[in-house]
Amino acid sequence: MAGFTPTKENKAELDKLISGDLLKGGPVLWITNFNDAVLASRVLDGAMTERPYKVRPFGVLKNVVLDGAPFVVANGNGLKPSQDLVRRFPMFVQLDAQMENPALRKFPLPDQAFLADIERRRYELCWPRR
Repeated sequence: MAGFTPTKENKAELDKLISGDLLKGGPVLWITNFNDAVLASRVLDGAMTERPYKVRPFGVLKNVVLDGAPFVVANGNGLKPSQDLVRRFPMFVQLDAQMENPALRKFPLPDQAFLADIERRRYELCWPRR
């Protein structure tokens, strides 16, 4: 599974990249490193909620009907979904380590104890009370 990195300046190119990836028929559509941008794509809108849906291969004057349901992952710093995609994505995750370089963060427990603590608190961490 390989992701692709679109440029935020060219929305037509984003649709072409998404269409190309959808035509491959893989289980995951991974848009990576899409930074400081609004994710907006009519192709992605249809692929996430319509069955079947149509995409147009690059350089071809006809549509191809697809009936897959890829798992869509998009990541980036400052990435926001368009208003229409907000209702189509089932889950958003925002991580903020509140530090410049999270890789240098130190945890109070050694790795094995840290993982055991997460396993023990799994329910609490995954389904917090509101």
